[in-house]
Amino acid sequence: MPPQLYGDLKVTNPRNTLLSWCARIASVAMLALIVFWVVSVGGFSSSFIDLLARTPLSKVILFVGVCSLIRLGLAPGIATVAVHLRGSAYMVDRIINEGLDAVIYAGVFVFLIIRPFMVQAFKIPSESMLNTLLVGDYIVANKAIYRYTNPKVGDIVVFRPPAWACTPDQVNLQTGEVNVDFIKRCQGVPGDLVEVRNGTLYRNGVAQKEPYIRDRMNNDFKLVKYRDQTNDPAWRKWLPDCDPGLPANESHRFLAPLWDQIAAGTPNTRLEYWPLVITENGVNQDQSYTAVPYHVSEDDSKLADRLHDLPAERVPQGYYLMMGDNRNGSFDGRAWGLVPRDDIIGRSEFIWFPVSRWRVTR
Repeated sequence: MPPQLYGDLKVTNPRNTLLSWCARIASVAMLALIVFWVVSVGGFSSSFIDLLARTPLSKVILFVGVCSLIRLGLAPGIATVAVHLRGSAYMVDRIINEGLDAVIYAGVFVFLIIRPFMVQAFKIPSESMLNTLLVGDYIVANKAIYRYTNPKVGDIVVFRPPAWACTPDQVNLQTGEVNVDFIKRCQGVPGDLVEVRNGTLYRNGVAQKEPYIRDRMNNDFKLVKYRDQTNDPAWRKWLPDCDPGLPANESHRFLAPLWDQIAAGTPNTRLEYWPLVITENGVNQDQSYTAVPYHVSEDDSKLADRLHDLPAERVPQGYYLMMGDNRNGSFDGRAWGLVPRDDIIGRSEFIWFPVSRWRVTR
């Protein structure tokens, strides 16, 4: 019902007034919740920025939906106020309404268009990429580029790691799905033969110059193809002997079905290509350098010798080998294996925060 003016009197639809008051209350409540959330995560700190950048899409859609409902509740009341009656309440409603407009458009544009398909911000949590990337650096990853091209050797890549590369808090222990992203440098693309001998990385038989690495590697490395033909793989032999209180074991529960597939004859490239780290203690026997699926028990010298004697294999089609620049301080593809093409998210382009660290990442 449109307003009718009789001199200085204005008759409005009471339903619009009720909607406006409900929208005002809802907007105040939402603002209070946002302030409480910001304070609870430590204010506008780096942790808050990282948390905001990783907000799940479902929560973004819910937030945008609530803002839209509040805006729809305010709009009728704003539209029906006569010019000469537009006081402070009207101005507050107008500011809230326009602010919600900006939030809705930003939410849709940034979280539903930019982040899924174009770019996304990530925070560096560890020292694995020293000195290229420091702990606390914020980088921008280009998610569009790998929609049209494949990763190249030397690219700094953001990807989803396998669950056996993660700590328990980074994995859904029921499904095995990871809730964290890793960032490493691509050192092997499909068809590449990658080895580390005497601290030097060889690609297709050629020693590589790597000015970005922090230190020469302490251990040798090669990728081999090995499929345990028994119904009792090495991993099953080793895992029951582990201390069940160790957190690392919790993130490998879902590996049992994968090993059952291997034993049943179902191919699984990720578990058939073994990364071998060769140390003074043997092959894949140091848990600091080897993830659970590829660990070799100290008592299983026969398996260790067999793996050691296998020839180096090329990276299979559809997979990539990733390593950190801090070679002696990075738990990477040498420990947990290959990354499928489908798990690659984007390429790091530049550091945007802190300001003193602004630079292109290459």
